[in-house]
This record gives sequence, structure tokens and C-alpha cells, in this order.
Amino acid sequence: MSFGKSFKKAWLDTFQSHSESMFEGCTQEEINFLMQKQGVSYLPKVYRDLLKVMGRSGIYRVLEGDCTYYDLHVLKDRFDSITERENLKYPADIFVFNDHQGYIFYFFRTKGTQKSNPPVYGYHDAWEGFSRLSDSLSGFFIQQLEWKKHKTGPDLIQLETGLDYDMELDVFDKR
Repeated sequence: MSFGKSFKKAWLDTFQSHSESMFEGCTQEEINFLMQKQGVSYLPKVYRDLLKVMGRSGIYRVLEGDCTYYDLHVLKDRFDSITERENLKYPADIFVFNDHQGYIFYFFRTKGTQKSNPPVYGYHDAWEGFSRLSDSLSGFFIQQLEWKKHKTGPDLIQLETGLDYDMELDVFDKR
């Protein structure tokens, strides 16, 4: 079973008041369009699976922000304007998958050794630089499900804070 289908099942098992009809996925053509708009040539299977199951509707219940097919094509441009204003650099291969009211963004890299299930990074206008939020994309979504289920603790756990992107080394590292 794909990650998208198993995640949807876990969501429906957890929130039994939600129905199958609240989920609508993206087509491969729509996913290709999003990749082209964000300037990436690859998306991790974990994320493609989620888009195919809940990319048009349903995923917003998990992330509570602009994160559906209808939003994703402009998120990297929004992120770019914020990071430019803050004088923050980031790698060109990121895919921005959530914007919460213009001050919180989530993203992952699409190249490198961990590209099949990459770490998730975030930006919040109250943080210094970027933060690593999860060691894996699948873990990030499971963490969001757990938080929604229990509504306890912080909704974002910062594993590593105060990160800048080092263009020469091509890594996020401590300031």
C-alpha cells in the first residue's frame, strides 16, 4: 500500500467523523505542472503518493494552510519574496509544500542522498533562520496526524534551529 493510501486510512481510522469523500487526489499531469512551477525535476515518492490521494482536497486538514494543488504552484514564489526580504538563501531544489498565513513555510529538498524521504525544514518569521522539523517527510506527516489526534504539545517540533543554507557546501548548517 502506498504511503498516501496508508496515511489516508490512518486519518480516517483516527477521525471517524470524516469520510472518504473529503479526499481528492491530483493527476500525474497536475503533479508535473506543480513540479514545473516550483522548478524541480523530482518529487519524493512519499509526497507524490500523498498528492495522488489528497492533493486537491484533504491534505489541508493535516497541514492547515495553503497546501493543496490550487495553492502549491505559487508557494515557492511567496517563499522567495519572504526569504529575499530577510536576506536568507536556500537551495534551488526545494519544494515548498505549505504556507500558513505568510509567516510559516514547510519545505523539503528534492536532490541529494535523502531525496526519497527527505528531512522537512521550516521557516517561521519569529525564528532565526530555518529549522529542521523532521528527519523524514513521512515522519513529518505522521507527527502532524499524532498532534491532531491528541492536541497536546507543540504542533511544530524544531529538531535543529538557527540554520542557514551554505551555498558552497550545499547544506543547511548552524549559523
